[in-house]
Amino acid sequence: AFLRSGYFVETWSEVAQPVLSQSILPTFIEPSQKIPMVSTIDVGRAAATVLCEEWTGKRVVELGGPEDWSAGDVASAFADVLGRPVTAVLVPPEERAALLAEEGVPGEVADALLGMYEGIANGLLTRQDSSEHRRGT
Repeated sequence: AFLRSGYFVETWSEVAQPVLSQSILPTFIEPSQKIPMVSTIDVGRAAATVLCEEWTGKRVVELGGPEDWSAGDVASAFADVLGRPVTAVLVPPEERAALLAEEGVPGEVADALLGMYEGIANGLLTRQDSSEHRRGT
């Protein structure tokens, strides 16, 4: 079986500092674009469940949270917890590689991440109708 996970919600913890210090959520995803997001805990649960189920042949299971979220939705969730406004701010594409380098992300990893975000922006990372779809918590 193949598990296709949505965007990991834990990734947002990497930008918690600007949220806390400036009330800004930097994002490489258009703030209004909703995408499947899933926790790694839900991925683990789904993997365990799929391994225990009986099935044959090729199986693709796509994983997401209870509903698709946008970076703006994530900013709103931070705002609810912090009790103050938080704004999702799109990092311009031309600034992203330098930002990742400043954070110590190796070049090959940065290239892969930038490709992923470009795919998200262009709608290439979408659910397949032929796959199973499971929603986590």
